[in-house]
This record gives sequence, structure tokens and C-alpha cells, in this order.
Amino acid sequence: MKIVGVAACTVGIAHTYMAQKAIQDECAARGIECKVEAQGGLGIENELTQEDVDSADLVLESVDVGVENEDRFEQKMAEGKFLKVGTSDVIADPVKIIDQAVEIIKATGGAVDAPKAEAKAEKKAVSAAPQAPTPASKQSIFADPGKTLLNAFNTGVSYFIPIVVIGGVFLAFSLASGTAGANGMEVTNPLMVSLNTIGMAGISMMIPVLAAYISYSMAGKPALAPGFVLGYLVNNAVVTPSGNSVSTGFLGA
Repeated sequence: MKIVGVAACTVGIAHTYMAQKAIQDECAARGIECKVEAQGGLGIENELTQEDVDSADLVLESVDVGVENEDRFEQKMAEGKFLKVGTSDVIADPVKIIDQAVEIIKATGGAVDAPKAEAKAEKKAVSAAPQAPTPASKQSIFADPGKTLLNAFNTGVSYFIPIVVIGGVFLAFSLASGTAGANGMEVTNPLMVSLNTIGMAGISMMIPVLAAYISYSMAGKPALAPGFVLGYLVNNAVVTPSGNSVSTGFLGA
């Protein structure tokens, strides 16, 4: 039996790697072959190949955000060999999640060839046995709109955080070198003026990046361009009741 998975949290630091380790440790204890890709702050690590995915009995996504290259899993979704949970679910109770994975593999005709899995499950079983889950498939974004919107927003936040952090740091450095003037801090040093410009550009990208990756989470790569464009328009202009566009320079744009 083979399980492959992806772990990704909102910020891409702690929970991503904790979920990855929890899945790998529990599978190792049961004698289940396992490979888990981490999509964290350092990018994609331990990347799954298409061969890894095709040879797996189940794909386990432990994610709080939209993941990159999810189209790799479309066939497994269609076959019902797919389980999606949050990172906190796996971290809190990896036994329960792997039990669910094993049940899905059984339900979809996979061979459960690891005796350790049953022994481990019996040893750690709680008084109430978990119900066999329904094999997952790709659902409409309207199937659970609250969860979909939260997941999409978290995806947008996870991508704009680095941009906002860099922009804020550059702004802070530039303003720290300035002097108080009639209109606030005035930066005159040429290098600091350049840093200020870069910082303002980073901050002004916050809304377009947020909008683009919210769109990406909900509809994939085709939604990136519309998301960027609409985010840019929202960030830079408002429409008056008369229909005229007025530039606002919101967030430093």
C-alpha cells in the first residue's frame, strides 16, 4: 500500500512541516509506503512526480490553502482515491486520518497489504471507531462556500505576506534615515529614496497579489490574470456614481 500527500499551511512554516512529519511517522509505524510533498515558505520540497502519484493507492492533502500543481491529482480524485483534511487535523490525530485513508483505499478496491496497519489501529483505537469516510472528489466551489472562501483567503494571505514584509522593511529603513518635515518624514538620501520607492511598490502590490491568489485558489491558473487585473483596479481606482474612474493611490499606488 502506498500513500502520497501534500502538506501546506497558511504561512508555510510550522504547520506545513509538522503535518508532513505526522503523516510520514504514522505511515512508517504502520509499514505503509509514503511520500509527502511540503509546499512551504521555502517552496516545494520533496516534490511528488507524476509517477509517484500514479503508483499511489491514495492522495492525502493536508492543507489550509490552495496547492500548486493540483491537476496532478485529477485522476485520483475521479477514482475517489483522494482525501483532503486540514494541517491541524493531521497534527492533532494522525492515527484517525490514516485510518480514514486506509478505509478509502479499501472502499476503492486497493490492496491493504500492511498487517502492521491493522495492529497499530487496534492498539490505538478509541472507544468509538471512526466512520468510514466517503471517497473525496473535486467539488464545486459552491458545495461548501464558507470553507472554500476561508481556504481561498488564506491562500491569498500566504502569498502576499512576503511582499508586504519586504515592502515594510524597506520603508522602515528609508524613513528611519529621514527628517521630520511639514508633510511627515522626508527622505533625501539617494539610496534611501530608492529603498523608499521599492518599499512603496511592495506595499502597493498587496491587494493585487491577494486578489490574484484568492482567484487562483478557487479556479486555478486561468484565474490568476483576472485576479491581478481586478486587484490592481480595486487598489488604484474607484468608480463614482456618474461612472467616472477616480485614481485614489490607495496603499501607496
